[in-house]
Amino acid sequence: MTFGNDGEYVIIRASHNPAGFMGAVIQRGVILRDGNYLPPTLNVKVGERINLSVDVRPSTSISDIGWSIDGVYIGDYDPQKDTKQVTKLSEDDLQMADVSFCWVDDGDHVVSVAYVANGDYFQTKATFHVTKPATTFWTTWTQDISLSWNKYQVGNTTNGQINVGIVFILENSEDQLNFLQTADVRRVTVQDPSNVVTPWHKTGLDGQWPYGFDSPQHAGTNDFPGFPYNNYGKELTINDNFVMTLMYRPDSNGTWVPIQSVQWYWVAKIIKNGPNWDQWDFVEKYKFKGETKSTTTFPTWDSVVPNANPEFPIY
Repeated sequence: MTFGNDGEYVIIRASHNPAGFMGAVIQRGVILRDGNYLPPTLNVKVGERINLSVDVRPSTSISDIGWSIDGVYIGDYDPQKDTKQVTKLSEDDLQMADVSFCWVDDGDHVVSVAYVANGDYFQTKATFHVTKPATTFWTTWTQDISLSWNKYQVGNTTNGQINVGIVFILENSEDQLNFLQTADVRRVTVQDPSNVVTPWHKTGLDGQWPYGFDSPQHAGTNDFPGFPYNNYGKELTINDNFVMTLMYRPDSNGTWVPIQSVQWYWVAKIIKNGPNWDQWDFVEKYKFKGETKSTTTFPTWDSVVPNANPEFPIY
């Protein structure tokens, strides 16, 4: 047994032909991508579909196949699904002659495959240089938490118009980017005069996928969550947590993968201080936004937090 190119095992067997001459049968295997031979190192992007197979020459049946893949990878991700958006590769998937996946993290990753052919053990490998886009995004508050007309919100109003409360600004924007936000929304009301406490809690996808952009130039997006408080008794507490994730897909055959995310939230409590609908005061209010960080964590959800819910309106 000897090593061939790129660390592949090559078996050389002695054999006799009918004329009595000694010959050599060379058994070798290589990894193919979409049926094509690979260079020593192949450049690919996160989210790019990688379809690999093992090719054995001379052609023969193989068994006991086992793929090993470096880095963070998935089989697929579908943000259009209502649940179970992430598909991972199973042990059975890694024991097939063909394997299909996408990388989520960047770096130099090695894929190797081991198998048995004609009673001998073989292993071959391939190296991939995986990159991700240089796009980043940052966040800033534009308004404080305020009471305005009948909305209790991050942001305030100018001449009755709601201004955004938080913005997400892209730098070095590329095509095939979009935002996805998940929400953990909590409301507690105390009714008047019954003092009945009513909690309300929803988690899931915030509104829709994709979250969308706030301009045709795809320069970023924004949010200004709020709540109509005038019809809900004498006390209202809000605790909203969000994670905004920047998603990237290199082409239509690839998979959406997360590249950056930021957690942010706002908390407030108000109480009624008079008989009129607009007589409310803050007991507490604060907001927080974390640092935008690189991520390989996929947003997942089992339900949608709608922008307007008949049980408990959210704006």
